[in-house]
Amino acid sequence: MEENYPKDFPPLKALDDKPQKTTSFLVKPLPLKAAETPKGQKNLKAPVLERDSKLISAPLKQKISPTQNDPLTLASRGKKASEGNREKLIGYYQHYLLPWVQASRPAFFVATLFPCGLGFILAWNSPSRPEVSIVKFILILIACFLVHLATNIANDFFEYREGIDKQGTIGGSRVLQEGKLSVKAILTGILICYLTAFVLAIIIINVYKNPLAIALWALVLFAALSSFFYVAPPIKYGHRALGELMVFVNMGLIIVVGTFMALTGSFQKDVVAIALPLSFMVASILYFQSLPEIVTDELAGKKTLAGVLGKEGASLVYLLWYPVVWLLILVLYLCGKLSAWALLALLTVPIHIFAYLKIRRADDWLTLDKSGYLVRLLYVGNNIFLLLGALL
Repeated sequence: MEENYPKDFPPLKALDDKPQKTTSFLVKPLPLKAAETPKGQKNLKAPVLERDSKLISAPLKQKISPTQNDPLTLASRGKKASEGNREKLIGYYQHYLLPWVQASRPAFFVATLFPCGLGFILAWNSPSRPEVSIVKFILILIACFLVHLATNIANDFFEYREGIDKQGTIGGSRVLQEGKLSVKAILTGILICYLTAFVLAIIIINVYKNPLAIALWALVLFAALSSFFYVAPPIKYGHRALGELMVFVNMGLIIVVGTFMALTGSFQKDVVAIALPLSFMVASILYFQSLPEIVTDELAGKKTLAGVLGKEGASLVYLLWYPVVWLLILVLYLCGKLSAWALLALLTVPIHIFAYLKIRRADDWLTLDKSGYLVRLLYVGNNIFLLLGALL
């Protein structure tokens, strides 16, 4: 039986008897171009690849797994990529951000938050309430936090440089001693904080055209310089038993009165009076934090109020500290400056007594460092009721 092949079809023996090696799967195969053949003749051989004017055998040896595009495989890859990104974020936080969080000592930012809050409440309740701007208050709050942060890290730098906060002591944030931040990074942070706060001060005072601009700039410059020279030479007033006094003035009176003046463009004596109990409270934080270091500070040549008083005198002064606060609150209530809500501050008396007993029973005052939360709790509790007394 004759096979009906087309006339122009080449005989079977003309085909390559050798089987072509092929692959079932190709990874991004390069474009193939058939080799040229005489005109009118079809090439039935396996196509060849032409690259850089050189002929290369067509069959490729690169293989991919048949399961490469499988949904489970793709999901597994996505999960691994997600885990890798999460690990990178954690590493970034621990290496770059966490040291700055430690340096800032965020637990102490309540010392700035409540004075700003009291100034805002007093402005809100004043006849100038229509002029009070929430945006302006947020800018004031940010500026105060930046100055507070600059003070903390400047304290770290200068006391580290002078060997006061060295290994074996408990002062400062310890980021320099532990090698978590470099001296250059700390100095850069101080500069950025002060410059940013200065720009915000220009916006708050000059852009908003405050009528008390000169007085406000005097307060800003005094607060900025005193925050820097807390431990910076040549003044170093924090080493001359003046730390509590300057904190009383800066973080109490100046923040409360300055916030009120910036928001209302006016000054009222009552604001100064209401700021007094808060000023005593914010100074108590620094005072209590100096108690554990009373010996190490003395050895380093640093004079603090507690060190000048001695252990007996220091414990007695702490015992009397908050009763003075409560007495001021009572007087302000009787004068009609605060509502009865402020008297609820007396509910914190047990905390004060407990903290005092901690001091009296401590054989080694270094252990009082673990009790610092008590004075901060006392500060927060009393200020909540003080703010309620001013608001309601």
